[in-house]
Amino acid sequence: MTHLWRVYRMRDPLTKETRYIGITSQTLTSRLAFHLRGNDHNPEKQSWITDLGKQGLRPEIEQIDSLYGTKASAEQRERQWVYRYLIQGAILLNQKHIPGSQEHLRAFLRANKKVIC
Repeated sequence: MTHLWRVYRMRDPLTKETRYIGITSQTLTSRLAFHLRGNDHNPEKQSWITDLGKQGLRPEIEQIDSLYGTKASAEQRERQWVYRYLIQGAILLNQKHIPGSQEHLRAFLRANKKVIC
């Protein structure tokens, strides 16, 4: 089924560093609320969000892209954005797209960026 998908990033409100790239067919407000409830299986991301909460803060969420398509096409676009941010040196908390060491993946992506991005 085709939907409007939003690709978003979550940034640290203190450092302004991008920490997570995601997709949603919901509003960004709804998606952020989901992350704040801790209903997923990414302990590193949840730890970051919990640490921010202890300081009275929460991640900033911002749309960076959108597309009409299937979930598979949205996931492909999400991966492209993850790779772009990794090439730029971001330290992301996206587990499903970053197997193994981020440094090794970053080096591979830099070497192959004309093919990937």
